[in-house]
Amino acid sequence: MCIALVYFAEHYVVDLLAGALLAAGVHHVLGRWERRSA
Repeated sequence: MCIALVYFAEHYVVDLLAGALLAAGVHHVLGRWERRSA
């Protein structure tokens, strides 16, 4: 999917990397929050 978005000029590579980093960060934070509140 990322290759198609860059190839067809829908997004820049930096956008895709920032989105992946944001998703990983949210996943990490929510995982810690769920373990803490359980």
